[in-house]
Amino acid sequence: MSIAEIKIALSRRLLEVEDKKVLTQTETILNDALATKWDEVPARMKTEIHESTSQLDSGKFISNEEIFSKINESWNTKSSGRQKRKKASSK
Repeated sequence: MSIAEIKIALSRRLLEVEDKKVLTQTETILNDALATKWDEVPARMKTEIHESTSQLDSGKFISNEEIFSKINESWNTKSSGRQKRKKASSK
């Protein structure tokens, strides 16, 4: 079973659970597993991640399409301004 298939299977099973204790224990397991990795992230990077998330939430971002459009625009402008190199004359 792939990771994606395991996630889907677990999600389906979790949706069927009605026992609050089981849900709380599952949440604790997941929090502990994720916390270990988060604890390994340097403080500066955590701050930057929080700032980035806040910016995204408030709509302060540039879409990939806009970035690629600007890159292509810049590339096309630079390319059209280039002059062809003169071939060295052979004597």
